[in-house]
This record gives sequence, C-alpha cells and structure tokens, in this order.
Amino acid sequence: MKNRAITIIVVLSSIAMLGLIAAQAYWVNKAYDLSQKHFEHRVYSGLYGAMLEISWNKKPMPKDSANMTEAQILLARVRPGSVDTSLYRHFGYNQVDNKYEFAIVLNSNDSIVYQSPGYVRDVKKEKVFKKCLWYMPSMKNFSIRVIFPQIQKTLVGDIWFWLFLSGFFLMVVILCFAAILILAYKNKKLSEMKTDFINNITHEFKTPISTISLASEILVNVNQASHLDKVKRYASIIQEENRRMQMQVEQVLRMSKLDKKEYELNKENIDLNELVTNAVQNLCLDLDNPAIKIHFSLSDKKIEMLADPVHLTNIIKNLVDNACKYSKGNPQITVCTSLNNTYATISVADKGIGIEHDKQKYIFEKFYRIPTGDVHDVKGSGIGLYYVKVMTEAHGGKVIVKSEPGKGSQFDIVLPLK
Repeated sequence: MKNRAITIIVVLSSIAMLGLIAAQAYWVNKAYDLSQKHFEHRVYSGLYGAMLEISWNKKPMPKDSANMTEAQILLARVRPGSVDTSLYRHFGYNQVDNKYEFAIVLNSNDSIVYQSPGYVRDVKKEKVFKKCLWYMPSMKNFSIRVIFPQIQKTLVGDIWFWLFLSGFFLMVVILCFAAILILAYKNKKLSEMKTDFINNITHEFKTPISTISLASEILVNVNQASHLDKVKRYASIIQEENRRMQMQVEQVLRMSKLDKKEYELNKENIDLNELVTNAVQNLCLDLDNPAIKIHFSLSDKKIEMLADPVHLTNIIKNLVDNACKYSKGNPQITVCTSLNNTYATISVADKGIGIEHDKQKYIFEKFYRIPTGDVHDVKGSGIGLYYVKVMTEAHGGKVIVKSEPGKGSQFDIVLPLK
C-alpha cells in the first residue's frame, strides 16, 4: 500500500475516532441533563404535596397574634418539625431518597425564619428548590427552600454505570486503533526491509552468476590442451564463485529455519579460546584482506564450556565480518574472551562508524540494516545480527551492545558455561 493511501486512511480514521468520542461525550451530557431534569421534577412534585399537607394540618391563628410578628405567627401555626415530616413523606412518595436540608424564608427581605442544622445559604454548586406557602392566605410572603448537598454525586451515580461502560468501550476502541496503526507501521517497515533483503540477495547472486558465466564462456572457447594454466585459473574462479553462492543460499535457508525454530543445538565441550581463534583466522582467510588488523586479548584461563561449535563459530564470524564492513579505511578489530563465575564473554570491538543510539534497538531485527547515508558499498542481507541474537539466546545467553557514532562499536556475547 502506498504511503499516500496509508496517510489518508489514518487521517480519516482519526477524524472518525474524534467524532465518535465527541458524540459519546454529547450523549453522556444529555443523559446527565435528563437525569437532572427528572430529579427536579420529582422534587417539585414532592414539594407541592408537602405544601398541601402543611396547609391542611396548620394550626389556628394564635389568640395574641396582634402582638406577634409574621414570622412568629408562622412558626406558631406551622411547626418546623411537621414541615420536616411532610417533606420527608412526600419526597419518599416521589422516590427522592437523597439527604436534604430546608429553611423557611421571608420573601420580602429574604431573611431566614428557620433553618435545619445542615442548611447553608448561598450555595453556589447546589440548586435551591423553592415553594411558597400560597395555600395559606396569611402566609403567602413565606416560602420553603430545600437543598440537596450530595445531589451532584447522586446524579453522576445514576449514570455512572453507563458512563463507565462508555468510557471502557471507547478506551478499547482507541487501544485497538493504536494497535492497528502500530502493526501497520511495523508491517510497512518489514515489507520495506524484505524488499531491501531481496534486492541485496539478488545483487549478491548477480555478481557470481556473471563471473561464472564469463569464466565458462572462456573455458568453452579456449584450447584446453595448450592453455592448461588458464583452464585451472578459470575453473578455480568458477569454484570460488559457486562457493559464494552456496554460502548465500545457506544463509537464506538458515534464516528460514530460525523463523520456524527448526534449528538444533548439538552441544559439546569446547575450548572457547581455541574456537574463537580458529573462527577469526578462517574468516580472515576468506576475506583475504591484508589491511584488516585483528588483535586478540584472550583470557589467561582456559575456558571450557558446553556449546554448539558450528553456531558459535558463525556468531563470531558474523560479528567480526560486520566490524570489517562498517570500519572506514583499515579495520582495527579487537577480539576478547573473559571468564566470570558461571559465564563466559566474547567481545568483538571495532573503531568503525558506530551506531546511533536510536537505531541500536532495531539492529537485531530481521532484515534490518543500519542506514549508511549516501554510502551504498556495504553489502549484506540484514539477517546476520538477527542470527546472532537468536542463537545466543538459544544457548541461554544474551547480547550487549555498546556503541558511539564515529567511535566504534562493541558486541558482548555472554554465555553460560553449561
């Protein structure tokens, strides 16, 4: 899939996701408003019933009312205890079970005649429900005001389950969307690395095939009896190029076995110092480059361990080969071995171009190759370090990378002795 198509899909999906979140937030808000209106309707219904009951149960006018204030007359005819009882009863009828506080207020100057112990004037966050004592002609100047201190928590609690369910499913959708994006990015990256791998392998095959073809053509046309030295030389070239092709094929087959975990470890007791020395010397013969300088710093103690000599040799060759490839000028490589209790360490250090810190976490991925800018003369398939990591871990060990751009790299292979 082209980058433009992927970008369009990601943008449209992101817009759809934001739209879904906005719509969900809108409906949650609507549900809260609806719950609040339903609660208010039940409260006012309860207040209405309580006012009727208070007016029916009011006491007669006091005999000395002429010498009493309006507030005193009201409290004489309507006792706060009976008001509380009526409110409790009618709120219960209307399924309002929340804790409430009330006050009796003179409307003309907004002064409180009576208030319950928990009533707070001028509450900003809580709604105040009012009802005038209009069924009592002489008491129309008074009203009862009720507040519910915990109403916000109650309303949220009414929709809490749906709020939680909506948030949970939204989170699942967002996580799935993020996972799809990550997988798409990884698959795209893997596809690009596979393409690079195919191009590199094709290039690696193309050179020996061309050389074999040319050498074969010369052998066909040359007089073998009179030019025996040429026959031997071109035959050796064909043999060498054939060996190179065989190595490439084996590398690809080896990677396939690693993916399927079809490899087997044939462990045996080995002398690590001896194996490292032989592996590096054989590689130097294969590379046939006198400019490569390799310094050995092997442990003074003999290191005997249980390992697969073939795979361990390939690990060392891969690391030394990479050190040669990514060194400018004359490669200077140091190969060390050390012993620490139950572990042995093989270190391969170079003074090459190094690896940037943000790329070090990718170097063991299959097909990944370290970008070299405009320099394209470094050959490889991108599976060498992948093989190193898989086989090291198969031995129960680990790979440690230490690298600084421009200063070089060091790879430590830490392996258990048994």
